[in-house]
Amino acid sequence: MHDLDQKLKTCSIVQARNLIVSLWDDLAVTKSQVEAGQKLDSCHKGMTKEDFLNAGKEVHATVDKMSTSALEGNSKKLTDQANSLAEKLKTFGAASKGAVASSANTAEQTKTLNDALQVLEQSEKLLHETYGAVVDKDNWDSTKKLLAAAHSLSQSLNNTMLKLPEKKAEDTAPMLLKCLE
Repeated sequence: MHDLDQKLKTCSIVQARNLIVSLWDDLAVTKSQVEAGQKLDSCHKGMTKEDFLNAGKEVHATVDKMSTSALEGNSKKLTDQANSLAEKLKTFGAASKGAVASSANTAEQTKTLNDALQVLEQSEKLLHETYGAVVDKDNWDSTKKLLAAAHSLSQSLNNTMLKLPEKKAEDTAPMLLKCLE
């Protein structure tokens, strides 16, 4: 029974990673359209830059929860949060497209898409490390790698979200990494 439970957890994480890769591909196509001066799909036009930033905050909160679950050694919660991260990233991807669609400035559109692509790339790396931590849950090195990936993702999110001066950086991963040393 334990083996089956383990296989279900890892399968779920792989599916979440695949979703993130699909989101990355979709945003890369959108970026190509922006760079080519093509008209964008208006289905996300009602979303704003603020929606984009709020979606980023939701991703950030989930990353913090994943870090805590990794330290607790709770692979079930970690797996659930990996799936939650993928769902939050779907919203983040849609919101980034909305922010791009509501802007007429090509440089701003490209910057937003580059930032969103970086967040997705770091998210995929986090889920890669999450997979390792779930498979080898008693290995502290796996947990450290997960926390380092969470920190990199937090930095990408901060770079994205700090476009507005009143926003401040958030990241609990460095504090959690110090706990492991």
